[in-house]
Amino acid sequence: MTGILTIKILKSMLKEQLVLLGQLEILVLKALKVILVQLVKLVSKLTRVQQEQLVKMVNLHSSVQTATGGLAMLI
Repeated sequence: MTGILTIKILKSMLKEQLVLLGQLEILVLKALKVILVQLVKLVSKLTRVQQEQLVKMVNLHSSVQTATGGLAMLI
């Protein structure tokens, strides 16, 4: 009789562990989703900043060309 009781207890404990494992899986997936969303936002922001810097560099280059072109005409 003790063996059957032990098996029932172990079976019950296994069911509880499976439920907890399922809950843990859900929490991990939610955490991964949050991390992924944050990474996408970060990459988007970095890309935008990079584009802004590139535009500034192009504008600066154009300004320098205009200034040196005008200087060359004076000489």
